[in-house]
Amino acid sequence: IESVSCFPGQVTLLSAVNKTRMTGDSIVAHKVFSNATLPTKEVTSQPRAIRAAISYGPYFNTGEKGESLSYEPLTKLLDKALEDDLDVVVMVGPFVDLSHPKIKSGDIDSTYEDLFRTEVVNRIKNHDIENCHIVLVPSTRDAHHTNIFPQAPFPEVQEKIKYQSKRTLHFVSNPAQFSIENIIFGVVGHDTLMDMNKVLSMRGITQNRILKCASQLLE
Repeated sequence: IESVSCFPGQVTLLSAVNKTRMTGDSIVAHKVFSNATLPTKEVTSQPRAIRAAISYGPYFNTGEKGESLSYEPLTKLLDKALEDDLDVVVMVGPFVDLSHPKIKSGDIDSTYEDLFRTEVVNRIKNHDIENCHIVLVPSTRDAHHTNIFPQAPFPEVQEKIKYQSKRTLHFVSNPAQFSIENIIFGVVGHDTLMDMNKVLSMRGITQNRILKCASQLLE
């Protein structure tokens, strides 16, 4: 094989020759098929243009010495979404960041779940953004959620039931693919490219490693 790139766990199809037909001890591959991309779906109608934004956590100030746990940046983000009349805001965690000094030490007056509910969900509720879809994606650094990747959506919270009638707040997995207004979004709250770059094996390929990782991730 003149050129090949692969990583542990990758599903591939090989075209090979059995050099020892009787025992099958040696199979020599001469072509690798790894692109499992599905055919592109034909677009029958032009989707409506939407205004979207994506943000990554954490969503609080820590202060100079890590003494603060203010979610004021989250409030400013919601204010900006209202000001710009956005249709979609994808918010990727962490929302309750394990690396924050107060959370790391447990020096808070509530549970991690209550902190997420009061400081994140209730802030969104109080802004009453009825015409904007807000999508919450967990992170492996969220203290109130399981930190094994891939992650399930955040558990049900009381406020979610109130939002379902307006269809504005959505809890999705990490990674996730979802559709809003006939536009498909794909999002992941984990640096998958960095992990792939560490283990990717390439031979006879001159393409940039990061670009190759990105293309194989999509394939």
